Amino acid sequence: EPAARRRLQTELALATALGEEQEKLIRRIEKVAGMSYRQAKRVAQTERTRVQSQARWQAGEDAKAAGVSVYNTWSTRMVNSRETHISLDGQQRMQGDAFVTSAGNALRYPGDPAAPAREVINCHCVLVPDVLAPGQTLGG
Repeated sequence: EPAARRRLQTELALATALGEEQEKLIRRIEKVAGMSYRQAKRVAQTERTRVQSQARWQAGEDAKAAGVSVYNTWSTRMVNSRETHISLDGQQRMQGDAFVTSAGNALRYPGDPAAPAREVINCHCVLVPDVLAPGQTLGG
């Protein structure tokens, strides 16, 4: 339902603007969406990963547009991560190039909303951006 989605987006934006901790965000989601604590926790984690990764990726796009050579490293932090994400751990890509999972799904960053839900729901991975020195190439 569009109204419920808008309310949830508003609450997520408010929690982000206020810098609220994860527990408060979970409680907001529970209340607005009528979800169980466990469901709300999964939504909070999924959105946190998406927002953080998307912001890093966008900053990389902005830097790239300004002529800076940016690359990203995929970091899989959890022991119980998806096999498709474990296979990406430590891989590096130039800004704008997608990470391709062992299942063949292309992700610009962890939580990429263009990827299938099975690749993003409850993801704990991190996009780690870095800058190449002038004349330096990725892997060298």
